[in-house]
Amino acid sequence: MATSIATTNGKQQQEEMPPLPDHYEAEAKSFFSNYQHIRHQLSTAQRELGDAQIHIAELDTTVEGLRSHIASLESRMISCVLERDQAVAARAERETILLSISGLLEQAGVRPNVEEPAGA
Repeated sequence: MATSIATTNGKQQQEEMPPLPDHYEAEAKSFFSNYQHIRHQLSTAQRELGDAQIHIAELDTTVEGLRSHIASLESRMISCVLERDQAVAARAERETILLSISGLLEQAGVRPNVEEPAGA
C-alpha cells in the first residue's frame, strides 16, 4: 500500500493510501510513451526547422547574388545600347558628310571612280 505525507496544524503525518487500480499503471505507461513520442517528434521538427532556416538563408544569399548580377548585366546592356546608338549616329554623320562631298564633286563635274561598297 502507498503512503503519503500530510501536514495538519504544522505537524506531518504519514497516511496510508488505498492501492490504485491496475489499469492506472497501464494508462500511466501509455501516457509516458505518448509523451516521449511527442517529445521526439518535437525534437525532430525543431531540427528540421533549423535546417530549413539555414537553407532559406543560403537561398536568400544566392538570390541576392543573382539580383546583383542581373543589375550588373542591365547596366552593361544600357552601356552597350548607348555605345551602339553613338556609333550609329557617328556613321550617319559621316554618311551625310560623304554625300555632301559627293554632291559638291558632282556639281563641280568631278566624277569619282569609286565602286559602291557591298551592302550599301
